[in-house]
Amino acid sequence: MALLEAQAQSLGLPLTLVELPEPCPNKAYEKAVLLELSKQQNNGLTQVVFGDLFLEDIRQYRENFISSTGLSLSFPLWGENTGNLAKEFLQLGFKAVVCAVNPAVLSNRFLGRAYDESFLQELSPSIDPAGENGEFHTFVVDGPLFKRPLKIKTGAIHMTPGCHWIQLD
Repeated sequence: MALLEAQAQSLGLPLTLVELPEPCPNKAYEKAVLLELSKQQNNGLTQVVFGDLFLEDIRQYRENFISSTGLSLSFPLWGENTGNLAKEFLQLGFKAVVCAVNPAVLSNRFLGRAYDESFLQELSPSIDPAGENGEFHTFVVDGPLFKRPLKIKTGAIHMTPGCHWIQLD
């Protein structure tokens, strides 16, 4: 939580955390998110923005479960070429670290690595450069919108079925 809070603070953005049970079935997730969205609507929220790129089933899921709120949904990156987006991300000066991998498609050796041109060049052509199919996840630590870069340390690697992740502090 501390890193997420530091990231939001450096970006000058408000952050609202939604408590989720463990394990968290979809019904519990939806209930918690809808409750928070309702609270935020009372504070003036009118739109929810998603960074999804091309997974139609995920978009449909989001549209279906949020439709009852009356909030408008925005998908500003929808349909964009992920290779071009990855290059633009780096050209703009954003910096990120690879914090999770799907072990079925990526080795743990990528954990803790910078998301940079070298990382992108090492990816198999079957792996989306934005990780849109769940191949990997990143955590952004710096860029033109940040007031200051986040300094992180990597820690232990954790392995769960379908996801290996590295502790970031």
